[in-house]
Amino acid sequence: METSFLHWHFVGEFDDSSSVGTWYDVKSEQVFRSFTVSGLTIPSGRYDFSETNYSFSYNRAAPISFGFNTIIGGFFGGQICTVRPSLRARYGEIFNLSLSYSRNDIDLPAGSTITNLASIRLAYNVSPRVFAQELMEYNDSAKVWSSYVRFGWLQDANTGLFVVYNEIEGISDYAPLGARRSLIVKYSFLFDVLD
Repeated sequence: METSFLHWHFVGEFDDSSSVGTWYDVKSEQVFRSFTVSGLTIPSGRYDFSETNYSFSYNRAAPISFGFNTIIGGFFGGQICTVRPSLRARYGEIFNLSLSYSRNDIDLPAGSTITNLASIRLAYNVSPRVFAQELMEYNDSAKVWSSYVRFGWLQDANTGLFVVYNEIEGISDYAPLGARRSLIVKYSFLFDVLD
C-alpha cells in the first residue's frame, strides 16, 4: 500500500450560512524516493501520522464575510501547523472577490521552516452563461508568482467556449523552457447521435 487516508468530518451550518467544523484525518504514506519540502529532505520510508482541522466561516451570503481554518498534526515524521484566514466580498451574483493567506509552520527531523502562500481570486459573471475568473498567487518558499485567467461562454450541459491563460514568474530555475506561459482555447459541443 502506498497511501491510506481515513477521514472523520463534522460541519454545522447556521441559518445565516455561517458554519463551524472540525475533522480528523489518519494518514499513511510510503515514500519510495526522498524529496524536499522547502529545502528540507523527507527520506524514503513509511510515515503514519494524523491531523486535526478546525474551521469557521461567517455568513457566506453577506456582502462581506470571512473565514478561518487551522490544521495541527503530524507531517512526514515531524509536525505541521497551518493557519488560513480568508476574506470574501461579493456584489450580488455579478462579482466575487476572495483574499486568502496560508502560513505553514513545519518542523521536521531535518530542520524547521515556515512557508507562506497568498492568493487573490476574482470572478465576474456577465450573465449566468458568460463569466471571467482570475486567480493570482504568490509562494514565498519557491519565490513564484502565478496567474490564471479563464473566460467561459457556456452552452448546454456545461459545454461551450473556454479560453485559459496561465503565467508563472520566478520558476526559470525549476521549470523546462516554455512552461512559464500557456494559452488554451477549448470548445466543446454535445450532440445526440441517436436522433
